[in-house]
Amino acid sequence: MLTREYPAAEGKSYERRVFWGEDGLTPQFWEALTLQSLFGRSKILIVRRAHALLKDDWDKLSTALNRFYDQAWPFFCLEVAFERNKPKIPAVLAEQKYWIFAQKKRWVWESPPLTPQTVQGYIKDWAMANDMSFGPGVLERLAEVMPADAGAIASELAKIELAVDGRRVVGPELVELVSSSAELHIFEFLNAVQQGAPPAKIWTTILGAQQSGENLLFVFLALLVREVRVLWQLYHGEKNVRVQPWLAEQKRQAAAQLGPARLARILDLAVEAEIGVKSGACNEDQALERMVASLAALFQRRGQSSPARPAWRERG
Repeated sequence: MLTREYPAAEGKSYERRVFWGEDGLTPQFWEALTLQSLFGRSKILIVRRAHALLKDDWDKLSTALNRFYDQAWPFFCLEVAFERNKPKIPAVLAEQKYWIFAQKKRWVWESPPLTPQTVQGYIKDWAMANDMSFGPGVLERLAEVMPADAGAIASELAKIELAVDGRRVVGPELVELVSSSAELHIFEFLNAVQQGAPPAKIWTTILGAQQSGENLLFVFLALLVREVRVLWQLYHGEKNVRVQPWLAEQKRQAAAQLGPARLARILDLAVEAEIGVKSGACNEDQALERMVASLAALFQRRGQSSPARPAWRERG
């Protein structure tokens, strides 16, 4: 479980608690849902990967959701694949009365995964909301260079909004502002570890991959896994790999140097880091440090030391 506090628009302080479907609905979840805080602080309870909950969990919710809890607002995130343009809802949930009621009340929000084809629509919606337009060919080019992650795209669009500086027209020169900066940072990170770069450079590239002010580990893992997938495809000679043209040859060389065994091991380490946090064995910072140390050991050359966490991060 992860906990974070943030202010709401009305000035009230909300405490956000995150739970994971693989863990089931734990005693901590039920306490957070049913017990009132001594300080009267409202809680937002987010259950990530809720599709992994078992039938017993969904059945227990049937009783709990029969009443309104003014200090606890539960959100269940069903992170499932789309089939025929609809999310694949677990059958045991679809038959629950509270699910049917929530659908009637339009409390169910669906968001299809981003694809290269839908990124352009995502950018269009952003432009309309911000009263912006695009120069000739700019929209298409932006869709090509954007990372396939909604959070990362939102960060890049915010960067463009600042650069437009009141002109309200996104010109071709701003496409270079994006240049898949997250992709470049993560590629630089792998290069830095592989070449035994100084610890400060390695941690700088990790922090550069962060696209938002929170959940650094999971943003970093998502970018890392995507990068390893691209390198794996390049290693095996696949032609239609989504990669920046100016980085393609460098990545082919990197893929050849890393080889399939090391690429597979990087994916193993990413899974280990995620499981470590979700199981409660470690927190996000510890998982990130262990992963970086393991990667350094994977690429370590004689006489090199693993990248210890810099002191300035300890103070943060």
